[in-house]
Amino acid sequence: MVILRRADPSDSQILWEWRNDTDARSASRETRAVPWGDHERWYRASLASPARLILIAVDENATRMGMVRFDFDDSDSASVSINVAPDHRGKGMGQRLLHAAIIYVRANHPALKLVAQIRTSNAPSTRIFEREGFARVSETDGIVTLRA
Repeated sequence: MVILRRADPSDSQILWEWRNDTDARSASRETRAVPWGDHERWYRASLASPARLILIAVDENATRMGMVRFDFDDSDSASVSINVAPDHRGKGMGQRLLHAAIIYVRANHPALKLVAQIRTSNAPSTRIFEREGFARVSETDGIVTLRA
């Protein structure tokens, strides 16, 4: 079962750890490690921004299992990215997380167009998005863009 909640200040440390995990970095568009200070500044600004929504997936015991971020580009579209906690990868969590997050965000934005940009080498993530109805629209410089 995936329960979604809005991110809060207490999530900063774990999100920083997930972001800097070796596998997450190799799959991300930006592969460098993020220093703690940079992350903290970004995270505080993110929580305060009406143009960004970060959701945390938890189980019935409140164990954090992953996150999804929506960056609202304009009034009718948003970019979406996910990061599954290392202990929950390879178990279908990414699919369940993305599915639940799309339902969550579309409850308030039913006509929202979603965009994902994924490294071409990250085939598992691309498959997750395609299963949720995203279609490939372009591939440039090692990045595939999908829209739903």
